[in-house]
Amino acid sequence: MTYTYRFANLLSDSDVAELDLSNVRFDRRIIVPGSFSGTVTVSNEEIARQVRQVVPGKSIVHVYRDSEIWGTYIIWQARVKSNRANTTVEFQGASLESWFYKRTVDLDELNYSNIDQIDILRDMVFNAQIGWIPYESAANLNIRVSPDGVSGVRRDRLYRKTEAASYGQRLEELANVDNGFEYMIRTYINDQGERVRELVWGYPHLNFDTQTLNYFYPGNIKAYEFTYDATDAATAFWTRGDTIESDYVQDAQPLMTEFPVLAGDYFDARWPHLDKVIDYSSVTDIETLEEYAAYWAATRAGLVMIPQIEVIPDSVSFHPNLLGSYASFTITDDFFPLDANGSPTFAGEFRIVGVEVTPDERGNTESFRFVIETEFDPTDVEVQA
Repeated sequence: MTYTYRFANLLSDSDVAELDLSNVRFDRRIIVPGSFSGTVTVSNEEIARQVRQVVPGKSIVHVYRDSEIWGTYIIWQARVKSNRANTTVEFQGASLESWFYKRTVDLDELNYSNIDQIDILRDMVFNAQIGWIPYESAANLNIRVSPDGVSGVRRDRLYRKTEAASYGQRLEELANVDNGFEYMIRTYINDQGERVRELVWGYPHLNFDTQTLNYFYPGNIKAYEFTYDATDAATAFWTRGDTIESDYVQDAQPLMTEFPVLAGDYFDARWPHLDKVIDYSSVTDIETLEEYAAYWAATRAGLVMIPQIEVIPDSVSFHPNLLGSYASFTITDDFFPLDANGSPTFAGEFRIVGVEVTPDERGNTESFRFVIETEFDPTDVEVQA
């Protein structure tokens, strides 16, 4: 496969350079921004001229795999390094979602009462792309959100300029709540040959209907890595909101859930009590805080298991714009042996929620590393006395 790196202006999307990069890595994620890195060797004045057109904070790179766009990243950093042998420039970037973390909620108040959470999403994306007079267009990235469809889940939210929070933070909080939703920004080429930026959402999850994807180890899975991390583990979740102002209370305290939401399955499996307090500075409603605590207890309790699976590219057709789709994964080896009935102990359909791509270049072959969504079962291991 041929990878091409076309750099363009963030606002106009007009091309400014096409560079031959090495040591490229990029990834895509659901909700959170993906990362990009790559290096160009400046071997002549023409390459130097093109490199100078790439301005961090102002430029983006479109990653093409053959004729399709596999990712669009804002260049946030460029590092020029030179020695007697050569001069190189290292680029670092993040996907378009990262821009929302650079946009402060700058209206005095954004007040949503009994509004579908997807309509809140649309309105916030719209407001983020309106700048200040006379430079309103400087905030217009032409990120579209389909006007069709809602989740059926209504929310109350109040965001204030004085909280100095970013649109990215507020969107992430809105999505990561009990009965929330998922989103990501994808770039694709439409029927008119134009590059389109579109924020897509899914309730309760993103999931695109695709052909069945089947991966096996041994087989078209090259390697796997499972990280079991209890560094930030918790089994009891509290959430804390904003201070409720009152003329009668001199020493006002932040609103906080009265009781923790407990991860009962973990306690039943003899896990210890591990507290975690999560702050939501804009929340002044106790029910909203309880919804956040319930989300954390249901999705982030106890041990975090992060499976990454490296597959042979093109063994099964895949595109990063299809994150959220399900695939079948089966692993059979000494760590995941066959059970007493001869069936694999690790097998099933799992959602692909992230992908890291390393393009092929001299000395390295192309590789895909999937992050798949699995849940750690606290009763999987023998209960300790």
